[in-house]
Amino acid sequence: MESHVVTSQDGYLLTLHRLKSPAFLNENTVSSLNNSTVLLHHGLLGSSADWILLGPEKSLPYILSNAGCDVWLINARGNYYSRGHMNKRVDSLEYWNFSFQEMGEYDLPAIVDYIRNTKNSTDQISFIGHSLGATAFIIMLSSLPEYNNYFRIGVLLAPLVYMTNAIGPLRIITSMAKTPPEQLLNLLGNGEFLPNRKIPSWIASRYCNGHEMYCLNPLLFLSGSIPEEDSWDKSLIANVLYHLPAGGSTKTILHIAQRYIKDYRYPIA
Repeated sequence: MESHVVTSQDGYLLTLHRLKSPAFLNENTVSSLNNSTVLLHHGLLGSSADWILLGPEKSLPYILSNAGCDVWLINARGNYYSRGHMNKRVDSLEYWNFSFQEMGEYDLPAIVDYIRNTKNSTDQISFIGHSLGATAFIIMLSSLPEYNNYFRIGVLLAPLVYMTNAIGPLRIITSMAKTPPEQLLNLLGNGEFLPNRKIPSWIASRYCNGHEMYCLNPLLFLSGSIPEEDSWDKSLIANVLYHLPAGGSTKTILHIAQRYIKDYRYPIA
């Protein structure tokens, strides 16, 4: 495992975790992807750790690495591993003035360029993005179309693009997302989204049905992904609750809420 730090065009310091393939492959291993570069981007409020929570036997990065791939795991600006900037303090409002638009327009291109330069290779990259990671990928390819040529395939897992069918309490703030009142910003965080990593208990009890420890988790609360009791492995639940949320900006949450409003008013035929 290696750690690499990439500087985006607007000065954010982004950490990449690289999982190199074992030097020798088992002769029975399917190695059709041998030497391929695979880039993985986590979802909303997540981090690179999300990809390995299932352990070495089931986690996708390990499976790809064992198949001979060179695996790179992205950490979006503002999460645990990517909290640096060339000249902005992480506790300033200026630092948190970003959403997924900047992730796709500045961060992903810088990461792709870094990987190609580090490997001194023009081989196409395979991309796998979950949720907001898929959104950032689409933004990059649409705003910088030349980057389409750098990818062999893009696999988008539950991409956040059209929000018409979104469920969960995120809808509560949609009407205020474009011009959020001060009270809402004080509640969500005026910069970093919920710095204490918990939904206020009075909101969780009012809008969430489920065990309190799930309802207080910002990601599970917003998405409505509250697991039924005994439906998840207890060790997996512990890992998820420990690593999520990994941090992000309030502006990102409000931007997603704006997408829901637009898609609700103008649904796709």
